[in-house]
Amino acid sequence: MQLHCRWNTPHAPHGPINFTPEIYAFVLALLLCLKESNFFIRRFFRHYKLIEKVEAENNAPATENGRIIGNLERLLLLFFLWEGAAVAATFIVAVKGLARFKKMEEHQAFAEYVIIETFLFVLITLIIYKFCQLLF
Repeated sequence: MQLHCRWNTPHAPHGPINFTPEIYAFVLALLLCLKESNFFIRRFFRHYKLIEKVEAENNAPATENGRIIGNLERLLLLFFLWEGAAVAATFIVAVKGLARFKKMEEHQAFAEYVIIETFLFVLITLIIYKFCQLLF
């Protein structure tokens, strides 16, 4: 597929823009990481009643910020994998651990939730990455 560029800036490419299979794979991976993985994770947590357990232990409802954080985690991991910097993914886990350390120390259900959530987001992102790499 070719698009013709009509931008008139010094940095814009002139002529047709070719969408390579790698670009299609990357866009598909982004869409799967943002939309479909959220659906799967919500279903997983509801099935095992993980959110209810954490809310019961903390006497506080879960916030919607977790969805935003989860999307950012998966996107960062996908970018790291795509660039061949899988070791940089430890950055995500380290930040997550530091931000939630005190609460994880005090609440067992929350600690288990964070561990399950982390393994799940890494597993889903790895599967999406490999699937898109093999597909195109």
